[in-house]
Formats: sequence, C-alpha cells, structure tokens
Amino acid sequence: MLPRLLWRSEPLAYAILSVIGQTADVPIQKIAAETPSPMTGFVVTDLPGSTRATGVVRLAKKILMDGAKTMARSQTYAWAILNEQVSGASAGVSVDPAESQAGMVAFVDAVLDRVSAGELSLEAAKGVSESDLSQLAQADTRSKIGQTARSNGTLNQELLAGGAFASAATAHGDLEGARVILEGTGANTAAFIAAAATHGAQIVGLGTFAGAVVNPEGFNLDELLGLLAESGSALPSSLGSEVPSTALFQTQTDLLFCGSKMGLIDHLLAETLDCKMVIPVAPAPVTAKGLAVATHRGIAVLPDFISTAGPLFADHPADSATPEQVVATATDTLSSALGQLSTHPEGLYLAACYAAEAFLLTWQESLPFGRPLA
Repeated sequence: MLPRLLWRSEPLAYAILSVIGQTADVPIQKIAAETPSPMTGFVVTDLPGSTRATGVVRLAKKILMDGAKTMARSQTYAWAILNEQVSGASAGVSVDPAESQAGMVAFVDAVLDRVSAGELSLEAAKGVSESDLSQLAQADTRSKIGQTARSNGTLNQELLAGGAFASAATAHGDLEGARVILEGTGANTAAFIAAAATHGAQIVGLGTFAGAVVNPEGFNLDELLGLLAESGSALPSSLGSEVPSTALFQTQTDLLFCGSKMGLIDHLLAETLDCKMVIPVAPAPVTAKGLAVATHRGIAVLPDFISTAGPLFADHPADSATPEQVVATATDTLSSALGQLSTHPEGLYLAACYAAEAFLLTWQESLPFGRPLA
C-alpha cells in the first residue's frame, strides 16, 4: 500500500489514483463453447486461495475482463468491510445477443459444480435474466431470503436501496427535504423511490434506460411508484419531456445516486457536477481522476463497496431472521461502519479502503493490487 503521507499532496493525487485504479492478474476460469454462435466466458475470482467468492455475471457481444476485475475488487472490499473472509468474483459471457440463451446454458453448465460446492455464487447483471441463472440459484448454498418478495421488489433490492440511503444519511445528515437524483438504479428503482420516501427526501431527477427527466420542484413519490408499476421502462415519458443525460448531472441536488456504468463519473463530468455527494449504486461508477476532482471541489464520494453492500446481509443471516430484521441489521451496520470513518482526514473513500485493507491483511499474505476505482 502506498504511504498515506503521499495522499496529502494534491499534485500527486492524480498520479497515485491513476495507478491504484488499475488491476493485476487474478485467478480466472476461462470458458468456451460451440453454441450456434461461438461463446467465450470467464469467471474472475479476486483473491487467490479463497474458499468462497460472490459476484455477478454479465452478457454482451463482448465483455471486457478488465472491468470484471474491478467489479470483483469492489465485492472483495465490501466483504472486508464486514470482516468476512470472502472473495469478490465477476463473470462475463461474450456471445451474439441472438444466441444469448444457448450461451448462458453453456456458461451455467461450466460453473454449476463450483456453485453446488459452495465456492461460487453469482447474481444476474446486465444482459442476464434471473431465469438464465435459475439452475445456479437452486444449487446455491446461500440463504434464499434475499429473493423474498417485498412491496417494492425483492428483499435484495430493498437491501441495496436501504443500505445506500442509510450510508448517505450517515455521511450527509438528516435527509428530510434533501434533493435526490437517481441514475442507473434500473430494476431497483422502485426500491430506491420507497427508500427516498422513508427518509423524507425529494427526487428531482430520474435517469433510466428509457431516458431522463428532471423536476426541480420534486416529483410526487407515490405517483412515481404508481407510474413505475404501470409502465415500467416508459416511466420518463409518463412524467414529462425527456432531457439529455448531461442535464440530469448538472441539475442542482444534494445527493446523486448513480451507477449506470463503470467509470461514469470521470474527471470531466466531475468538473460539472452540481451536487454535494455522490452515492454509488453499482461497482466503480467513479474513476480515479473523477474522485480526485470531486474531492477537490468539495463533493463527497461514498465508497461503492459500502453503499452497495446491503444485499450481502442476505447471504447468511442469523437463524430465524425476518426480512425486516435483515434490513435493520444491514442499515445499522453500514451506518456504523461509515460513522467510524467520518472524521478521517483523508476522506471517506480512502478511510474505507484502509479499513478494508487492514482486514484483508489478517487473512491474505499481501493486498491485491489496485483499489475498486474505474
């Protein structure tokens, strides 16, 4: 790990951040199959020698391994913050989208033994449906409580949104009346809207795969939930005229929840943000230089491996725990973790990295090279 003293020198920050944002070689399972269209796939396991790893699987015509390594690193740091000896993982399936079903069948067959043995757990991400992974879900040795249906999605979705908002409330303070933009929340949008309502926050901007809408006066959250239930991806056009994504990011707000893609907030976008705090809702939406610029401008960036860690609490909850108890444990634990880091002179992100790395060194011979930054 680089000496912390160096971080106090702003001219060096860009150079150091650009180095620690890189990733090194990690254990990889490579997969290939002759489906109607050739399929290649992989599973990246972040920590060598780990007996268990969790993460996501994505599908597209071409999935890049570098991004997968960063996603796995984010999961590793999340488990470390929770003092759990679990590695992050990330899988990719590269195949013509027209042959996605055949590609996923081949992928599932290749990793089923690892999942059945309890050494690997994977959730569906971009390009992959829950039904694609149904066989893995049945074989998975983890608790199934995360799949419990809730009023605004599944328990896992409620945990993601609840953990992100609890993290924001700890770092920002009371969220009553706070202005919020939701970007990249995807299938979890209803859970995030409900969490905003619970905290008394007002949503002034919303970005989905269908577009973006802005209402400086704040949307009616009950109306938002109703429209989302009725029209799904048509939500933005139901609320008003679409705006370019640039308008979404330049709308004045207190909290920007974002995560549509890794590296979304680079140094150029960070220069134009009009918010007080960035809360990741997916792995590594902020680049190394983006973090440096945002910090210089006084914009707090929460560590993605804390703000997205809520669903990990459904992995192996206490015996007989109810969904409500799992949510309470997750939000209390993440709030406490961030609260303990709030006074660190180098900021929340680096403070969280130091805490995760301190735990990693209790069971790894050395730290993995690179922090979870795009």
